[in-house]
Amino acid sequence: MERTLAHGVSGWSRNLTQRLENKLRSIQRPILLSITCAYRTTLTAALQVIAGLMSLHLKIKLESEYVRIPRLRQNIVVGGRTFQPSDYEDTVHGWHNHPAECIKKGRINSEEDIEDKEPTNIFTGGSMSELGVVAAFCILDEQQELHHSWQTRLQEKNSVYQAGMVTIYEAVKYAVTLKSDIKIGSDNQSSLKTIANGSASNKMDREIQTVLLQNTNISLGWIRAHVRHPGNEMADYLANCAITTVGISIHHVSVPRCSIKGKLTE
Repeated sequence: MERTLAHGVSGWSRNLTQRLENKLRSIQRPILLSITCAYRTTLTAALQVIAGLMSLHLKIKLESEYVRIPRLRQNIVVGGRTFQPSDYEDTVHGWHNHPAECIKKGRINSEEDIEDKEPTNIFTGGSMSELGVVAAFCILDEQQELHHSWQTRLQEKNSVYQAGMVTIYEAVKYAVTLKSDIKIGSDNQSSLKTIANGSASNKMDREIQTVLLQNTNISLGWIRAHVRHPGNEMADYLANCAITTVGISIHHVSVPRCSIKGKLTE
């Protein structure tokens, strides 16, 4: 019901009148009674508390403000907090490259585990905990010792998906400098599927696609997590160490758009 009423909300709900707010309450009330099975004399505000649902006119305002930030790209102030569109991801539409200039099948494998052998393997890892969001990648030598590594911390509101995408992006950029056949392993299967999509809507995804198209010696593969694979275990260890290591730089990535609704709800 909320999604139906929110249709075109940015056009008609900017200044809700008291009459319209009362109308919205009358629409919400019978549904709240059905959910709670309460007496019909129960106050609407009490029904909202019992059901754990926001007042409908506030929900409408929330949807209206949400549209203004990521879509209309407008600054807004809600509850003393300023929301700037530049702080959040901006969706890119259309094809990044001509469909004929796609990454060849097999260069991005999201189904099979990466094998621990030549060509040179780069292992990536990203995680999120109460202490923060971190990412890292590493290269092991023939004796399974650490040969090269990279670590970073992300902002508190960044997602674990973004951590996985950042570490793949940095690993791809580093692989360009090696001038040899490189296989990059990631345990983030969703990231690999997104990169393989020619019409990805994220800027970082598209930058990775561009590098892969220009450097045919680089390929991506999926590695199963938590199976005692030395490369994957080392990447996860380095990522976790980045939380407490002094001097680790913070990688600034735009916060996911989904976090806007959480802040607006607060």
